[in-house]
Amino acid sequence: MTSRPPSPALQRYYDVVNAVIEFQIEKFCGQFVCDGFDGVLHFFTQQQAQADRTFQLRRLSALKSQLASRLKHLRMDYQTPMADHVMNRTGHVLETFPEWEGRMTLEKIKAIRPSKGYTETKEIIQPDGTVVQRIRVSTGPRPDFMEEQEAISPDGRLRLLVTQYRIKDHSSTNVTLITPTASGPIYGVQGLRPDIKAAWIDNQTVRLEMQKDDRSIVRHHEIRSLNDTIHIEYHQTDI
Repeated sequence: MTSRPPSPALQRYYDVVNAVIEFQIEKFCGQFVCDGFDGVLHFFTQQQAQADRTFQLRRLSALKSQLASRLKHLRMDYQTPMADHVMNRTGHVLETFPEWEGRMTLEKIKAIRPSKGYTETKEIIQPDGTVVQRIRVSTGPRPDFMEEQEAISPDGRLRLLVTQYRIKDHSSTNVTLITPTASGPIYGVQGLRPDIKAAWIDNQTVRLEMQKDDRSIVRHHEIRSLNDTIHIEYHQTDI
């Protein structure tokens, strides 16, 4: 006895969800791979498995919810290319799906007025003593203390940001790598740590210095971001 075939609507949503995920894998994966692990690829692989399970269980409502989730915060400059990809892969017009209306449009972004948050201009001290200004827009509470130091790679393409942050009883120090396409933490510890310094040895090598290396929250040794491979060296200085 063979199982009943999927309904046309179920098959239609399954095909479109898979095409949307394929597009997002192509656009977003490989942008910030930490020590060989691509967290974005892992997430989208799970999304594909979820769509497969939902399809096998004949759960049309779950596929609709998954499509709405995948479209909701889609970058505006990716909306037309994604619709073209879905058409080429499935023959379906993405704009005709009700879930398309739930995506974040420019009009919706302009209409958002966060009830909390702040905007401020920060002066960031670079290792050579020069100061740059950055405008920070946050929807969260203003920290009780925050200090940032920035280091730019010799070719000017990549940035390191060392941030000491405290809000109420929680404090941390984090080193963030910023590439042309993505950003993410490469090292982090609890507490305010003014001894942690970050510098570029060359365009592919970062040197992190600290007096002690304990309670690490994040600690990576290699970051791949598309065509860039950045190695992180750790050096403990004398106290």
